Amino acid sequence: MTKFCTLTTMATTLLAMAMGAPISLAAQDGDIKPGVYAWFNGASPDKRSPAEIAGQCARAPHVHYPDGFMAAKKLNTKAGNDGGAPYEFQGHGQCQFSSGQMSCDVVSGAPGEGGRSGSREAAYRISASDHIILSRPGGDDIGAYIPCDIQELDQTADDGRNVLDQIVVRDDDGPLPDLDRTSTVSE
Repeated sequence: MTKFCTLTTMATTLLAMAMGAPISLAAQDGDIKPGVYAWFNGASPDKRSPAEIAGQCARAPHVHYPDGFMAAKKLNTKAGNDGGAPYEFQGHGQCQFSSGQMSCDVVSGAPGEGGRSGSREAAYRISASDHIILSRPGGDDIGAYIPCDIQELDQTADDGRNVLDQIVVRDDDGPLPDLDRTSTVSE
């Protein structure tokens, strides 16, 4: 069994709320499917080791939901070990991915807290290694979303709670991503 404080050995995800929602490899009709992702700032996402990706997924996952809602979360081991929510919101918003363009309206903190807000836009492309690369209008890469290994996140913690369920949970009764728990990537 896995403690929430030892989740750093799990798969990919992110915290960089500043750039919007996670994106999935399995695009349908130009749109990116919902899923759980790791975010890495800057260029060269292909140079990230599996351990780095797993750690980012476990510590700071980004979740993109079917209705366009995005959540950037961060592991809070103290709260998780004390019986509270092990993942807290770092940011959230509404994001659209279409025809190579991402557009997000984001707010820092949890829904209803009234944090800093702003809009983010970037171009995106899917690399040969299935990473979603975001770039500025001039072509400079901002960073990349890398799909998390769903099987690694789909574990039971010592307190009996499922880690993946704790990552994707929403307070607003909105739709959850349809995750294939037999798959090793978000799809």
